[in-house]
Amino acid sequence: MGTREDVPHLPYIEAIVKETMRLHPVALMLEPRMSREDAQINGYDIPKGTRVLVNVWTIGRDPNLWDQPDEFYPEGDPVWFGQLIAWVPLEIT
Repeated sequence: MGTREDVPHLPYIEAIVKETMRLHPVALMLEPRMSREDAQINGYDIPKGTRVLVNVWTIGRDPNLWDQPDEFYPEGDPVWFGQLIAWVPLEIT
């Protein structure tokens, strides 16, 4: 039987797990976060210290980010949510 230590050696299994979590996230929204600095996102001003919610379900189905947003496709680009939202200046509150 495999262990967690085997996952790096099983990239397709890891892709299946990540793709499943993209399509069916455990929670639709991430834990509330606080903006670390002033930011502008899609024309909206987000002042430093604003409490924000990140809608993971919407990110996982955004056609601007995914070639086939509604299809289960583990062979696709292995981008993960952490990479997608890393540029947003947020911290957990």
